[in-house]
Amino acid sequence: MATSIPPQDEELIASMTTYMETCMSGHDPSHNPTHVHRVVSLAHRIYASELALHPETASNKYNKTVITLSALLHDIGDHKYLPKDTNNPAATDPKQLVYNALTSHGADTELASRVQTIVNNVSYTNETRNPEHVKSLISTPGYHELAIVQDADRLDAIGAVGIARTFTYLGSQGEKRKEKADQKPWELEESIEHFGEKLEKLEGMMKTNTGKEIARERTRRLKVFKEWWVDETAPFAS
Repeated sequence: MATSIPPQDEELIASMTTYMETCMSGHDPSHNPTHVHRVVSLAHRIYASELALHPETASNKYNKTVITLSALLHDIGDHKYLPKDTNNPAATDPKQLVYNALTSHGADTELASRVQTIVNNVSYTNETRNPEHVKSLISTPGYHELAIVQDADRLDAIGAVGIARTFTYLGSQGEKRKEKADQKPWELEESIEHFGEKLEKLEGMMKTNTGKEIARERTRRLKVFKEWWVDETAPFAS
């Protein structure tokens, strides 16, 4: 399997990059195009490292075009940002958005289906609900790339960047709460609670050797920040 991206695929990736940026330009900074570009960069870093560690195995196991497109489009169809088109629900079906976008930009149906399947299974929530399905999919030829894309996305959720994204996302949700009289005001402590509820668990869910190594350090940074938080807020604890 080729370890570089063919010229014709580079054209597709360029057009899908523009598509992604158009779709996500209005999102808050926790899930905007800059987040996606970081995930693509992390996915390439993991792929290069795995290739260096296991040249023959990785070159036969992973397709860089699939890795790139899946990382690039992994948040297309995210329910948190999906527009509600009540007149045409099929137009925003999260399970088909990526497939439809890829085929409309010239991708063949096999590639589009493969990328859509990977995108549908990247999320933390999806894996916690059905871990055996994700495990089975990653071991299936044609979908090994899911491991790299998952690791890349989750690495961007931890460490210094992950901390910033957590406060940013919960802050954006706090603004929405103001519109709902039945919801309590947003508090900073909710971000710290999210560390234990999800972020500190991500290290144990990494699939690749490279992902595990990077996650170890980024999780340490999370825990250090959490210690600082406890130290600085302890005098005000009830």
